[in-house]
Amino acid sequence: MYHFYLLAFVSAITYISLSILWFKPDNISLPIIFERKLNIAIVTAVGKNGTNGASEFAYAIDSMKCYCQIHGYQFVVIINEPTSHCNHSDFMFRRHCHAVRVLNDYDYMLYIDADIGVVYPKRKIEEFIDSKFDITFYDRFYDQEIAAGAYIAKNTEWAKKFLNDYEDLFVFIACIRMMLGTVTDFGHIRVMKKGEGWVRDNWITNDLWNETRDFMIHGWKNKQLTKYSDTDLPIS
Repeated sequence: MYHFYLLAFVSAITYISLSILWFKPDNISLPIIFERKLNIAIVTAVGKNGTNGASEFAYAIDSMKCYCQIHGYQFVVIINEPTSHCNHSDFMFRRHCHAVRVLNDYDYMLYIDADIGVVYPKRKIEEFIDSKFDITFYDRFYDQEIAAGAYIAKNTEWAKKFLNDYEDLFVFIACIRMMLGTVTDFGHIRVMKKGEGWVRDNWITNDLWNETRDFMIHGWKNKQLTKYSDTDLPIS
């Protein structure tokens, strides 16, 4: 019996040794885990000049350009003027029509007002994307308004039709709170709850921000800038 166990032990050691010597990576087949990177554009709209011109939002736009370069997003600045395709007289409605034409070339689009800037660039747009929904809005923090100036749109026919039908969009923004109450997920549209969206208004905290909570800040207009020299910054 002793000789039998000894023979079995020697045979096992020999088998393991030969297996190691003959091992080649090509001899095995492992499953490939692959997640395709989404093609995402951040889009904003400005006028040719004046109060809605790009120069009025220079700091916000520059921060967004830098953010897109970090994460490989495409940053698209639309000149929000009437065209044959987007000829609505209202500046605010016309921007969504222009944005839809950009969405055609991407998987997702984050549309933002031009006065929205990035304060914490380590966060990513993908955090706020849910493939179940075609449009994602967010609930503004200080009132009952669902913001129309920042939303995530998926490249689907439903999303593009919704954004092109500016009258439907206006009705949705104006009345949806009365219809929905506290419901946030329904149909093709999601509304993120207060404090859970990717942007908030700057004046709520006098432009102070917290990296554990904030991502983008709304309200960066050049005319709001204050120059400080000998006076300490109002940080408390």
